[in-house]
Amino acid sequence: MLLTSARELEHSGAAIAPLFGTDAAVLDRPYAPGKWTGHQVLLHLADTETVFHERLRRILASDRGLLVPFDMDGWAARLPARSLPVMGALFTATRAAIVELAATLRPADLARHGWHQARGEVTVPAQLRMIHWHADHHATQVRAVIEGRVWAKA
Repeated sequence: MLLTSARELEHSGAAIAPLFGTDAAVLDRPYAPGKWTGHQVLLHLADTETVFHERLRRILASDRGLLVPFDMDGWAARLPARSLPVMGALFTATRAAIVELAATLRPADLARHGWHQARGEVTVPAQLRMIHWHADHHATQVRAVIEGRVWAKA
């Protein structure tokens, strides 16, 4: 079982944070026809980072903590468009908190798990891998918008 390291999470977050400073007009384009705009993807990244941080804390601090799913499309549709500088600061601060937690994990912490209502058991290593993969995945979509190309799954 591979563990995503605090260093990997830190480097990933540092590479993603500058995307929040991209010109708003550039980010108003979708990454593919019928998909979210770059702005919406960045809001999703900040929102989800906070959800993942909460889930990681719940797994570490609770016995078989309940991990509640959220409706990402509902959040995108119903939450107001928010300021990218504020959301970028939220992403950066939340990622720093995740990195700090990841850097202080003890071997016993790696055996802890929570229960996701839709996906079942989620371990600490699995949650860390999800945090890393999710942000990097969506960052490729935002980079496609910035580069003026259509994103395609690799």
